[in-house]
Amino acid sequence: MFADWNANYEVDPSTIDWANLTKSSFDFMLRQDPSASSALGLVRFSLTNDFDIFLHDTGSRGAFARANRSLSHGCVRVGDPAALAEFALNAQPTTWTSEDVTDAMQADETHYQRLAQDVPVHLMYLTAWVDDLGQVQFRRDMYEEDAELLALISQSDSQPVVQLPVLVGQNAPREDAVFTLALVD
Repeated sequence: MFADWNANYEVDPSTIDWANLTKSSFDFMLRQDPSASSALGLVRFSLTNDFDIFLHDTGSRGAFARANRSLSHGCVRVGDPAALAEFALNAQPTTWTSEDVTDAMQADETHYQRLAQDVPVHLMYLTAWVDDLGQVQFRRDMYEEDAELLALISQSDSQPVVQLPVLVGQNAPREDAVFTLALVD
């Protein structure tokens, strides 16, 4: 618990008069320390973006086994955060070994590491795709992003509505293939 949002001064929670705090008088910042059981796990990867999205470890490893994993508030859980950290730190002037990454993740003190070279991160929100076996997969549109596309489809006169890059499984988009979506009676 900190006295302000700059996290400069940590406050002992036992010194707070909790009974007299109101929503408007609560000026504290709460932060859960990294741990194997915390919401963000042992490591957080900050990204430069306008949406405050970041990547993070998780204290809930079982979430990866769930069919519906829409459990966060827009951030992305990473299945193997140590491997991602090693990858991101690979371009550092000082070599980070897998042991160094593990030690940093298990340390008592939080360690902030600015990368010497940016790592591009591209996040895609898909509600339909073709998996590695060629099967079309559909998922619930939990962010309601498909509404605009569905409106275009309903207004279509069998002309192409949108051309999308073809993504097959985990492969990169194929530049030579385009999927044309049109409404056909």
